[in-house]
Amino acid sequence: MKLDTILLVALCLVFAGVCSAGEEPAAAMPPAGDACCPAGAAKHAESAHGTQPPADLPPVEKTDDDSSISIQRQHTMIDLAEGELHVSDVMMAVNTGDKAVVAKDADRGTFRIALPDGAADAELSGDFGPHSRLDGNTAIFTQEFRPGTKQFVLQYALRYDQPKIDFTRRLDYDTQAADFIFPDIAGTSVSSTDFTEQKLVNMGKQPYQYLSVRNRKAGDTLTVQMTMPMPPANGFRLPAIAAVVLAGALIVGLGFTRRTAK
Repeated sequence: MKLDTILLVALCLVFAGVCSAGEEPAAAMPPAGDACCPAGAAKHAESAHGTQPPADLPPVEKTDDDSSISIQRQHTMIDLAEGELHVSDVMMAVNTGDKAVVAKDADRGTFRIALPDGAADAELSGDFGPHSRLDGNTAIFTQEFRPGTKQFVLQYALRYDQPKIDFTRRLDYDTQAADFIFPDIAGTSVSSTDFTEQKLVNMGKQPYQYLSVRNRKAGDTLTVQMTMPMPPANGFRLPAIAAVVLAGALIVGLGFTRRTAK
């Protein structure tokens, strides 16, 4: 269930959304020629294993007020397997303040994401790295969160025994954009009143339902209604090469534009 490095890089491309023609990346985002374009792929591949802050980072004032942390994009991909959903969440979190956020206490950490009810076999990667833990159904980042962006990756399984499922996520932070991708195969359907846009994305021979919404507040919930065959005849996994095609389709074909968080 571990996310392939190339898939992670491809998701980074989609997730950052700053490679659209004629668009300048925000100051909080890495430069276009490094972070979101192919020349920066190796750097992002390293982040799949978690990043370590250099020992020579300049000192910065610290605070336990985490109100400067928000989500620029939360990207969710669903993979169907027999009797369960494999979910990959990629979150680009940003500290827009000028101080490093430190934990108010050891239990809380500096960045927390609650998994959906029923999530199993959870794995943490990206900038979660070794400075993280799972507390029940909550993923907790324990290192200080300095000004700038971090990319957090969550993977988990949701088992089901009926053809219709409501997939609900509660947003832990103000979220600039959230995306949801679901394989469009015979016998499946997906719909939502919480996501404001839904498109069919053709990726090679496999179409995917792509849902998106922007500018949601902490505490909001996003629910997707899914219908699956019982059980799926095969697993429908996203090949690494297909992820790269998907990234290109979403960035170029769908015309991703990054919006500054309000």
